[in-house]
Amino acid sequence: IKGYLSYTLSKSKSIYVNYDYQVNLPNANQILPVENLSNPVSTFVGNSNLTPNKYHTLFVNFRNFKAATKSGYRLFANGSFYESQIVSSTTFNANSTRITTYENMAGTYSSTFGGSYNKTIKKEAHTFKYGFGFYNNVGLSKGITNDIAFKASALQLSPNVNFNYEYGTL
Repeated sequence: IKGYLSYTLSKSKSIYVNYDYQVNLPNANQILPVENLSNPVSTFVGNSNLTPNKYHTLFVNFRNFKAATKSGYRLFANGSFYESQIVSSTTFNANSTRITTYENMAGTYSSTFGGSYNKTIKKEAHTFKYGFGFYNNVGLSKGITNDIAFKASALQLSPNVNFNYEYGTL
C-alpha cells in the first residue's frame, strides 16, 4: 500500500508526504527447515514458522526555498516501524560452534529527522554560499543470543556546516 501527497503552499513553500506499507516474504534460507552444514563452526537452520516482514514507512518533507535569493530551509522526518521483522537467533554451544536460526520480532523501528538552511550572497564577481544543518537517527533493533532476547538502541547526531566561495570568470 502506497500513498503520497505533494502540495505547493506558495511560490517558495512546499510539503511532501509519502507513506508505504510493505510485506516481504522470508527468503529460502530463512524459511526452509534444512540444516546448512557447509561450515563446521557455523550452522544455519531455517524456521518454517516465520511470518513475513511487515512494516510501515512515513516520509515528510517541508521546503521553503526562494529561487530569487537562492536561500531557504528544509525540515524532514522519515521513519520505519516493523509490525513483524525476521531477526537472527544464534546459540553458541560448549564447542564454541554456533547455530543460527530465524525468529519474528515486533516493535523495532528506525527514524531520521533533521533540517538544513542554505543561503547564497552575490556581490559583483564574488559569490558566497553557506549553510548549516542537523541530522538525527534514532532506532531500536532486537535479536536473540543464547535464547536471551536483547534490544539495542541507537542514537546518532550529525550537525554540519558548509561554506563555499566563488570568484567569477577568470
